[in-house]
Formats: sequence, C-alpha cells, structure tokens
Amino acid sequence: MMRKDIPKRRCQNEVKRLRYIVDALPDNIDGLRILDCGCSYGYIAFMLRSCFDGIPVITGVDKWGPLKDFHKKMKLYNNIIICDLVDFVNEFRNERKYNYIFMGDVIEHLKKEDSLRVLEKLKDMVKNKIIVNVPLEYLIALPDGHESFRGNPHQKHESEWSRSDLENVGFSCIVYDIREMTRLTMFFDSIRRFVFGIKSNTRYMVATWAPRRWEVSKNENV
Repeated sequence: MMRKDIPKRRCQNEVKRLRYIVDALPDNIDGLRILDCGCSYGYIAFMLRSCFDGIPVITGVDKWGPLKDFHKKMKLYNNIIICDLVDFVNEFRNERKYNYIFMGDVIEHLKKEDSLRVLEKLKDMVKNKIIVNVPLEYLIALPDGHESFRGNPHQKHESEWSRSDLENVGFSCIVYDIREMTRLTMFFDSIRRFVFGIKSNTRYMVATWAPRRWEVSKNENV
C-alpha cells in the first residue's frame, strides 16, 4: 500500500511544492533506481522514504564535500557521489540506468548553458522520467560579505528560468503559486528579506520529461 501523504509538520509552501513532485511518481517505487542530482541535505530522499511504501535504491550527487559525511550518518542514500554535476554526466556512459532522475532546486545554480547540457545528457540515462523543480524568473546572489550560504559556497543562483526555457527542450511543465503562507513562513520570509536582502519567490515550476518507448532498450526492465 502506497502512502502519498506528506507530513503535516512541514510548512505549507514546502508541502505544496512537494505535492507536485509526489504526484509525478508512480504508485510503487519499491526497487526503483533513483538519481537525485544536487541532493544537498536530502529532502528528496527523505520524501521518497517517508511518503511511499517500498524500498528504492537512491543515489545522490552533489558538489559540496562535507555532505558525504553528513549522509553517511543519515543513511538516506544508498550511494553518495561528490562530484560536479557537469563532470558526472560527461563521464556517464550512454546507459538508461535510472528509473527516475530528480533535479530539485538545482538548475538555477548552474549557468543556463551548463544546465541545458546536463538535461540533455540525463535524457540518455533515464528509463521512466526526469523531474525538475525550479523557481521561476528568480535570481539570488549571496548576501554581501558572504562567500557561502549555510556554509555551502555553491548556493548562488547562476541562471533565471521561465516555462518556455524547459518546454523548448521537450519538458512538460506545471507552474504553481506558493503565496498561501502560514504565519511562521511569513515570519521567516521577513527575516530573509530584511536581514539577508533576499526576496521571496512565489512561483515555482515542476517540469517532467519521459523517453518514448522505442528509445528505451528492449532488454531493459521498464
């Protein structure tokens, strides 16, 4: 029996964002091989392991070295690879190894041309679906005087994205608004704006891409 319930303790805007990601998945993820690109602290893996029955095989890729020891303790991933995402996809041989590939809040941290190249490479690595989550038309720099955000030097946004950017490379997109905030999230939003000079984005997008059946090798289990 599958559980597509998201823990209610998560703040309302985060629940709404995850809702669209959860709905893009099948009813059973047991045994599926999943790649989490830019895994950070593992909210995608946490969601997969807490909202679904079944035990998937999850690989996380991230550029920031300290995450390797963090995830050894958390045990959310079966495998953690510390590597630049562009290098990772360039070294990967053409093999549809993963059932699902996630890029949650990742492509905006790369130059747009690099993100588009990564997405094209990922199309050769997936059996079922690529799922991308990205803020729309939203660019953030690190606060003045800071070389990192929460210790991670790779959090600066390098590119802005619109719906047409991903539709032009074959993705289907859902745009949604997260303005319905609780008092708690409004409080933290005000801190972000007045202390760090970071405005709140209200529009996100979930984009998905799936290969045609004939593109998937006949001898692979899909």
